[in-house]
Amino acid sequence: MGMDRDVINSKLKKLLTDLLGIDETTPDEEINQDSIGEWDSSMHLTIIMEVEAQFKISFNIEQVTAIRSLEDILYYLEQKLMKN
Repeated sequence: MGMDRDVINSKLKKLLTDLLGIDETTPDEEINQDSIGEWDSSMHLTIIMEVEAQFKISFNIEQVTAIRSLEDILYYLEQKLMKN
């Protein structure tokens, strides 16, 4: 059974704001590598591993390299979680 989009988005945003040390009121579209200095290559791997662990999914290498924002992660999460 798939997860609701709002639940996925809420859990993902909480995870990212905690990891990046940013305010939860930050607009989704501003949570990306270009806007947040803390989201460097090392943090990127941490984010990927934490998302995979929390949502019990795995990203392939193409997805890992394509991800640059909360919205990108949400897109791939929805593809994986909604099909179940």
